[in-house]
This record gives sequence, C-alpha cells and structure tokens, in this order.
Amino acid sequence: MSGVVGTTGSGRTLLPPNRVCADCFGDDGLQGFVRGHADATQCSFCGATASDDIAAPLGEVIEHIRSCLARDYNDPDNAGMVYESAEGGYQGRVWDTYDFVRDELALELPNDDDNSLFNAICNGLGSQLWCTRHLYSLGPDEALAYSWETFCMLVKYERRFFFSQALRIKADDWELLPPDKLLELIAEYAVAVGLVRTMPAGQTYFRARYQQPGETFLHPSELGPPTPEIAKQNRMSPAGIVMTYVSEDAATALDETADEPGTYAIGQFRALRDITILDLAQLPPIPSLFAEISDTLPYDPHEAIRFLHRLADDISRPIARDDRVHIEYVPTQVVTEFLRTTKLPEGVNLDGIRYHSSRRDGGISLVLFADRRHVKGASGDPWPKPDPWLELVGRSERVVAYARPPDWSCERLQARQ
Repeated sequence: MSGVVGTTGSGRTLLPPNRVCADCFGDDGLQGFVRGHADATQCSFCGATASDDIAAPLGEVIEHIRSCLARDYNDPDNAGMVYESAEGGYQGRVWDTYDFVRDELALELPNDDDNSLFNAICNGLGSQLWCTRHLYSLGPDEALAYSWETFCMLVKYERRFFFSQALRIKADDWELLPPDKLLELIAEYAVAVGLVRTMPAGQTYFRARYQQPGETFLHPSELGPPTPEIAKQNRMSPAGIVMTYVSEDAATALDETADEPGTYAIGQFRALRDITILDLAQLPPIPSLFAEISDTLPYDPHEAIRFLHRLADDISRPIARDDRVHIEYVPTQVVTEFLRTTKLPEGVNLDGIRYHSSRRDGGISLVLFADRRHVKGASGDPWPKPDPWLELVGRSERVVAYARPPDWSCERLQARQ
C-alpha cells in the first residue's frame, strides 16, 4: 500500500517515517531492493519526492542488508573464533558495527551529508561484533578461485594428459574441486548463466593472414584454417590441433594477427547454419553483495559469474607470437578441449567460444571448432567426409606500415585497393 504524506495544520509537509529512496545508496543491489519494495512517494533522508512510490521502509532495507551479510559474515562467537583474555580478546579480525559499516562494507551513501542514514543503519544492525564467516575454511568464492589456481598449476607443471585421475590434489585439500568436477562446473555455470547462445546462419566473420612478398591468398584453403602440420599453438588450441580463429570485424581480425609491416589478406566467411557458442564476451556483471537473489535459482550467481569472469580474463590474455611452448596457455587449452568434445547440460554441442579481443578495445573474436573439412572448398586429402558450415564470401587486403608498437592502433593501417 502506498505511503501517505500528510500535512500539519500550518500546511508543513510531514515526511513518511523512516523511508529511504534508491538514490540514497550507491550500491546497485540496494538500489534495486529499494525500488522493488518502495511504498512511499517521499524519502525521509534526502527529502526527494515523486508522484510514484520511490522510498522503501528502512527496517526492511536493514533486514535485507543483514540477510545478505550472513553469506560472508558472522558474529565471532557463532563463527567459533577463539577468545583469549590473556591475549587481548578474540584471536582474529573483528569489527564493531560502526567500523564494519564504515570500513569493511564502505557503503556508499551519496546524499548522507549529516550521517543520519549511516547512523540509522548502524543502529538497525545493532551493537554486535562482526567477523568473516569462514574463519578456518575457504568460503565458496575462495574455494572456486583456489580450485582454479590449483588446476592451472596441475596441468602446467604436473599432469598434462591424465589430470582427470587426480581426484584430490593433496590429502588435506578436501575443500578443492578435483579437475574433472571443475571442468563440469564450468559447463554447468555457462548454461545456468545463459552464456550458451545461437549465432544465426548468414553471420559473417573475418580472418587475416600475412602474405609474404609475391604471395596472394585467394582461396578458402589459403584464407581458412591451416592443416594440422602447420597449426601453431594459440590461446585455446595447442600446436597441431586445428581451430579457426576469426573476429566479428576486419579491423579486429587484423589487430589480432598483424605483428609486422606488410600486406595482409582478410577473408570474409559466412556461416551456412546456426552455430552454438559459449559467449564470454557478454558476461553479466558480478552481482552486488546486496543484490536480491531469487531463492529458486539453482546456483549462486555471485560465485558463478565471478568465476566465469576469471575464466574470460584468462582466455582474453594476450599471447606471444613465437614457436615456443607457452605453458601459460595450457589451462585455457584444456578447458577449450573439454568444451569442444563434451556435451553440455541439456545435450548441447558447442561450435565455438566468443571472447573479447586482447588487442583491440571493444573488438570481439571467436574460436570456431572448425577445421578444413568445415570450410566449403577447403577440404581435400586427408579430410574425408566434408561437412562444410563456413564459406568464403569476400576478400580484401590491408597494408600495415609499421611494426606493432606498444600503443598499437588500427589508425596505423592503410587500406589497399
């Protein structure tokens, strides 16, 4: 029911009791909660008014804050923190409510010039002490992060091929996900968050190749993916494993490829069918601690989306252009191999991964799980059973006038007729 703003006999407006508007918070999670629970047209703290309800009961907002904090924080007694009088009290980091809200949470209250909202929140939370919830174990986010770091170390330095048998890395690492479960979780999160998407037939993609003096690349076999014998390692494929790296515009394709002056041929390819991709270029933002999360969700979006952001960052990391074996790329190569060869939940087969270009701001690139069999006109011995779903539909050339400098920019490119 909408709140009522009354008047005194002198006509002075009465503010609704303890109502706060979304603009009084800088956190988007709290802003969303307030908007979803607003029942008054005026804010008690900043005085903002509107014709529609804009302010929610402060008590409800504080209870929401408390319930969200329960995920990561606790009272030191309930958390089992050791207390030793002779050693100065609690043997760990604790805050009183004032310091907790001010320093640990650092709530942004943009309209709270007189600290009235800050003090009201502190009073509402009470005079308890606060500490982190997981004192002697890893929290969910920490466990995922540590599991990923351990997985990376494992496949880089210990087990390159039979890592799935390492069900536990160490006897005391019971909190970590084993490698096979971690890979399965990546697939589950990708589906749950909605990152498995369909790119329509007819979509075009671009691929650039350096032409030695006297060379002219014209055909799908020249502009498309290489043969296994000459396929070099890349951020998502080891040497000898053929995948097709493309971009959504010609400039990004060129930036992804060009390291030295010269002439580059750019092939334009069209998808002959719908393709299914894991879209790491359109990840939703990591939810605020105070975002209102539905109880019916089968996963915690804080953990899932934060973990997928970490994976996307690793995939978009710049790569070195040489023939050395760069073990830093092994983890993302393993993840890609898993996603390429495994049915995702609901029986989905991926055709590729979409990600942010590491060499062009705003550019989007894809690795397509396509070799020469999948490019119309490029197949031949030793490729039996051609199954083309890409075709070459255009070609252009660009001349790069300078070697790639630290501040590489496509402004250094000169179009060639």
